[in-house]
Amino acid sequence: MCLNDVGVALIVGGACYLVGLLAVLLVPDVGETINGFVTIPSAIAEISMLLYLLVTGVRSSTPRTTLSCLRGSPVEQACSL
Repeated sequence: MCLNDVGVALIVGGACYLVGLLAVLLVPDVGETINGFVTIPSAIAEISMLLYLLVTGVRSSTPRTTLSCLRGSPVEQACSL
């Protein structure tokens, strides 16, 4: 799942939260009935975001040596601090 898809899923999940809240406030009988169905897309969106962050957080990058930290440069002493 791409990050754009996760973002769209989170937007849909947020809209579902709003629909559920308004349904419970305006029509309590119907709101309690649809509350379970409305929270499913929100839960899927939140779990997909969690998995995306877990996968991208595991990636490690190797540190790059910048040109200013190479030997012989005038800022070599600052790089060793």
